[in-house]
Amino acid sequence: MESLPKTIQVSDDGYSLPIADLMTGRGAAFGKSGSGKSNSVSVVAEELLSLGLPIVVVDIEGEYWGLTERFDVTYAGTRAEADVAPSMDVVDDLVESVLVDNEPLVLDVSGITDADEIDALLTAFVTRLFERELQAQKPCLLFVEEIHEFLPQSGGSGNLSEMLITVAKRGRKRGLGLCGISQRPAAVDKEFITQCEWIAWHRLTWENDTKVVEKILGRDAADRITTLDTGEALLMSDWDESLQRVTFRKKRTFDAGATPDLSAFSDDDLQSSERAAGETPSTAAASTTTTTTTETGDGTGRSTETRSSGGSTGSATSSASGSDASASSRSAPSGPPGDAYEFLDEAASFLLYLGGAIRRSLGGGVRRARSAVSERQDVAHGGRRESRTEGGPDDTGDYRYGTLLLVTLLGLLLCLAYVLGGF
Repeated sequence: MESLPKTIQVSDDGYSLPIADLMTGRGAAFGKSGSGKSNSVSVVAEELLSLGLPIVVVDIEGEYWGLTERFDVTYAGTRAEADVAPSMDVVDDLVESVLVDNEPLVLDVSGITDADEIDALLTAFVTRLFERELQAQKPCLLFVEEIHEFLPQSGGSGNLSEMLITVAKRGRKRGLGLCGISQRPAAVDKEFITQCEWIAWHRLTWENDTKVVEKILGRDAADRITTLDTGEALLMSDWDESLQRVTFRKKRTFDAGATPDLSAFSDDDLQSSERAAGETPSTAAASTTTTTTTETGDGTGRSTETRSSGGSTGSATSSASGSDASASSRSAPSGPPGDAYEFLDEAASFLLYLGGAIRRSLGGGVRRARSAVSERQDVAHGGRRESRTEGGPDDTGDYRYGTLLLVTLLGLLLCLAYVLGGF
């Protein structure tokens, strides 16, 4: 059997980490969301798996099942690809598989929604793993994602927290290493951080988190930590006294933890959504027509306007005292520009209003004339011959009203001719 190398390479420029210190030591990877910490952990896991070494990944968000596509790994989870569902019933079997059969494990609890159930399951698993290592004495590295949820700085000291601290303090002598991953070092129990022999500090920006960096590494490192690129880390370790700036390579397995983006939608999906959002312009233009009818005050006149919502055609008709005036539809291509149409619409509205006023005035004169005739008939039937002219129509007024009506109609005809391109 070939002897194992002493180091694994984690960057494209050749930076390496010692295998023995990783497998049985205590470490951490900190960084805000999107800083590349999970990628760095996956790179370490890939390198160890490629050597056939047993590791366990406690996966909180379903980010590591991609390891199963490249390596022989037992996947315990709720996805369809899982080898087994995670439960209390399989804890002993999973531990035996890791330590006896040398079978790496991804313990994915992202499909379990009950926090108490997760806590009980992980407590039982870590406890059994720690106990079994006393006899097995086989190096095994335990990765725990979002470790601040199980080892909080404040507000938690349950059985799982106590067990993880026990592994951090005593696991090395049994061959059990621990690596905690978190985006909030300020929220992680400092008793664990002080036990770490190596920490990869990725980009952090929150003041509480950078204060942790300042306390451990100094003010200069705390300032540098806020400007790191994605995938970059300041690596501190007991085996290297200097602080190293390392750019971890991209992991080679499927990135199951990547944030979904718009590439999930195909062109057909987007085009279908566009079609479903509404009709095409030509269809919409032919589909809706609005008709508005307005009665004049005395009921003798009516103005009707019909418009098509999708086109530029329209017609307006008006009638007064049995007389109709109609305007034919107009078309935009050969007529005046759009501003002229707006002016003509305003002008036509004004002329229609003026015509209505004239019609009301003429209507009043006609009613007075009819009233006078009726009174003459009453006088005749009553035996009186007197003539009643008061209140009758004024000939001069009739000529004035007639002239205004003629001007109104002439204005409408001029507007119509202008729109049709006559001028």
